[in-house]
Amino acid sequence: MARSDQKTQSGWFDFLASLKVTVYTLILLGLAGLAGTLIPQKGISLTAKNYADLMESTFWRVLDKLGLLDVFHSFWFLLLVALLVVNLIACTWRYVQRLERRMKKVDAVLDEQAIARQTLVEKRAIKIDPPRAAEILNERFTKFGKTQRTEEDGVVHLFAEKQGLSRYAVVIIHLSILFIVVGAMLRLLFGLEGEMQLPEDGRQNLFLTQNEEVYRLPFEIRCDKFELEMYEDGRMPKDYRSHLVVLRDGKEVLRKVIEVNDPLTVDNFRFFQSNYGRRSFPILRVTGPSGEVTYPVMFDRIQSIPGSSAGLRVDSASDQGGILRIHLKVIDGESLYEGWLIEKGEAAGFGPYQIAFTGYKNDYFTGLMITADPGVNLVWFGMAIFFFGFFWSMFAAHQRVWAQIKEGEVVVAGSARKRRDQLAEWIKQSMTSVENG
Repeated sequence: MARSDQKTQSGWFDFLASLKVTVYTLILLGLAGLAGTLIPQKGISLTAKNYADLMESTFWRVLDKLGLLDVFHSFWFLLLVALLVVNLIACTWRYVQRLERRMKKVDAVLDEQAIARQTLVEKRAIKIDPPRAAEILNERFTKFGKTQRTEEDGVVHLFAEKQGLSRYAVVIIHLSILFIVVGAMLRLLFGLEGEMQLPEDGRQNLFLTQNEEVYRLPFEIRCDKFELEMYEDGRMPKDYRSHLVVLRDGKEVLRKVIEVNDPLTVDNFRFFQSNYGRRSFPILRVTGPSGEVTYPVMFDRIQSIPGSSAGLRVDSASDQGGILRIHLKVIDGESLYEGWLIEKGEAAGFGPYQIAFTGYKNDYFTGLMITADPGVNLVWFGMAIFFFGFFWSMFAAHQRVWAQIKEGEVVVAGSARKRRDQLAEWIKQSMTSVENG
């Protein structure tokens, strides 16, 4: 039974480490990527409304059941990625095992059988005594590193190896791919992407993700100033930038002016300058447990209340006889408070908050694209060691040389996967050095 179990385990391992599994898995992942590109995907090209409309069709419902409307989060896609990771680990382990066996099998003695196996062999008759010939070749062999010397029945054998560790470059490349895949999966499963709009002097720690969900940042972003630079004709923007401030517990911890392709980075979050606009903003004065703050808010967008976990939204407005009113909703945990506020009127209670509509202003807002990628460091590390392993394997030349020295005769042999002509020339020069004594 024990042997049967071992054979079964070996069979499974051989299957997982096979090239067929690698090829077929990559083909299936490629087809999955093609499907994810051609078919509308949730949270990317398919909004919540579009998705609800598609679900009225049997065809699209079937695609949804198969996971084809959210390919990169589907169970079968994650299973394929997991299979690729397991295959990569198994292949690497098998390669390391074979490599270690080959390294252990290296014989430092150049006997007749070893001579027959080598393709680079030079044999010469010598007039100098063997100790002197061994001394000359030993000096030549130092180019390859530490020389092993063996003496049997009056015959001296020398062996040296150069760049032996370069064969592990393949292992490094395999590991780099593993880091990149794991980093990409972390981004896919736990990464965030969304957008935020901030008026000048606005503060916010909420944004809408690509899945149209509200996400709360562990800090606040404030826009102190927005700058717009136009071309001379005044028709097209030349540049635009935002002066952003990061606040933690109400205290400033970071300040940066961002523009296109020059984002603000805070923890795992990156804030990119993506767009801008101009509109009217209600200005609210909010008094609550954390104190009082006055700031402009975007119309019909969820806004955070600074210093709290609550949010608010101005969802409608009316002008009756020159009196401007706005309708406000405050969400505090599971509680919802709503009511109307009159411009420059008295503050009204919304749960633990007293809120007044002090006026409005017409000004610019900045549009920020927000991304969070928990796997980005793994991907960069994987890329770094990939190029290290690639260039190491490209330029490192693994070479071995042997010598057999006996009375009246010297044999020098070598093996190399790269730069064989260079090694052959080196062997000839070594023989010339011995002949010249």
